[in-house]
Amino acid sequence: MKQLRFSKGKLFLTGVFLLAGFSLYAQTSLDLFTISGRFGPSQTAGKPMEGTNKEIGTLTNLKIPIMLSDRSIFYSELSYFISYVESDQNLGTDIAN
Repeated sequence: MKQLRFSKGKLFLTGVFLLAGFSLYAQTSLDLFTISGRFGPSQTAGKPMEGTNKEIGTLTNLKIPIMLSDRSIFYSELSYFISYVESDQNLGTDIAN
């Protein structure tokens, strides 16, 4: 198998091009409130349990910005996540616990 060799110049130029592509830019906007949800349609549970179930969930984020200066913003984030599985199966206490 042929071994690859790179000169220091090629590695330097590769690094320069990579850094140029990853330039840092300040964020111009901020989402203060976001909400997303998901829904898993009814599915058969499979053996040994018979029945159907579905999953419902939501993710909510609230960002609270605090202006430190004209160029600096500190923000705190509150997140709330809930997931719920609805099923028509009746599980005994031995299985549910």
